Amino acid sequence: MAATEGTAAFGITVHYATTSGGAAVQTFTDITDVTPVGESVDAIEMTHHTSPNGYTEFIPGIKNAEGFEFKGNLVHGASENRAYLRAVLGLRKFWTITFPNGAKVEIDGFLSEFTPEPMGAKDKQAFSAKVTRASAAPTWTEAA
Repeated sequence: MAATEGTAAFGITVHYATTSGGAAVQTFTDITDVTPVGESVDAIEMTHHTSPNGYTEFIPGIKNAEGFEFKGNLVHGASENRAYLRAVLGLRKFWTITFPNGAKVEIDGFLSEFTPEPMGAKDKQAFSAKVTRASAAPTWTEAA
């Protein structure tokens, strides 16, 4: 049987570092799914008695950047990603998603959820994790 030429999550990787733009402490490569960072702005109601045609009025408020979620596989015999994820649960780190074309997004955040699937007889163990943004806007780096 020929080896597959497939690439999990098209080659997306997730890593964390202790400083912004710093060297990766741990990289997660067998990623199967990523829900990337999203951004929004609060809508503040400013309706008053003379609002046009009696409709509510809104103005933009404070911006918000969401964290991200990722799923992957923990490969037996490889680096113990499970131990790294459990060790950083709740600790503030700099998390980076690197896309196949080299583009990146970094957020200052903390791992707020980590859920491994039951072990079983598989050669891999699936997991899901959620990173919650702590502060500041995400830093986007375009592909070179």
